[in-house]
Amino acid sequence: MSITKTANGTYAFRVYVTVKGVRKQIYRSDPSWTRKSHALSAQEQFLKSTVNPEPVTFGEVFQEYLAYKDVRIKKNSLYMIKVLSERHILPVFANVRLDRLTLKDIETWQRNPVMSSYGNATILKVQKFFKSVVHFAYLHDYIDKDPCRTMSMIKKSEKITGQHRILSLGEFNQFLSVVNDPMYRDWE
Repeated sequence: MSITKTANGTYAFRVYVTVKGVRKQIYRSDPSWTRKSHALSAQEQFLKSTVNPEPVTFGEVFQEYLAYKDVRIKKNSLYMIKVLSERHILPVFANVRLDRLTLKDIETWQRNPVMSSYGNATILKVQKFFKSVVHFAYLHDYIDKDPCRTMSMIKKSEKITGQHRILSLGEFNQFLSVVNDPMYRDWE
């Protein structure tokens, strides 16, 4: 936003407005604005009268995100984003307005029992896709702040099952004395 003096001695203002992710520059001047304060009050009035863009839902931004990614990533990667998002993200967030999305909503979704039935790699991928869609909305001015900025990625705690055991040097030598397979004896 700026106020400038024109060549004929009057004042004008310039503002930037974002509508549906498209940033536009608006320039207005009037011969009656002979003082800077005239242009400033006109600018304030214009900003108040400008209709805020309608809030968008996660599902709408997700479709734009897919179109954006379509030319930037491989088809198989795009397919994986669609499948994982349709299973785990869209059933919960498709109709949620992004301006009302909070960190608490995200954390509740992360603790969802359906998510915990998958392995850590899948859980982390789903969270990464979710975070990237919300960040895309933030970068394209659909939301003023990114609620995922402070989101921590969660994963299941891995239980030690006792299947892995570290051998002592004596046990290892005893193992080698019994083994006849050259694959295990190659290191000698």
